Amino acid sequence: DFNVVKGMNHLSGAVINLTKTDENVHVVAQLLETWARGEDQTVFLSGPTASGILDGVVVQSLTMRGVSENVITASMIEHDYSFQGHSATTGEACSLLNNKNCLRGALMIMKNPGPFPLRLKNVGFDVDWTTPKKYKVTLSVL
Repeated sequence: DFNVVKGMNHLSGAVINLTKTDENVHVVAQLLETWARGEDQTVFLSGPTASGILDGVVVQSLTMRGVSENVITASMIEHDYSFQGHSATTGEACSLLNNKNCLRGALMIMKNPGPFPLRLKNVGFDVDWTTPKKYKVTLSVL
């Protein structure tokens, strides 16, 4: 039931759909990136958009809270994932000789902090080392 009366109207349990299109993909990406970093942001809702008589009658700003816990729970550099590589389909370590279709990189364990399905695709991360890394290399000639 959607009733509008004079004065303040309250609608609880409203469902807000966020739809990504070719035109708004960068805005949606920035919105979700800011949310995943745990930062609050001001967003604007307008609508309804398909009622036929009240389209655009509501324009409301609100604060969208960022997540309260980290999305990434653990990350590590491990031999099979970073150096040797692994198969994306089987998870098996790649052969050192035949490694054309191997993935390499840090192993990350992530969780969905929200009560809704979340699928990440083509995600990029800025990585900072918390401590300096040092390597000692010895070259042996056989």
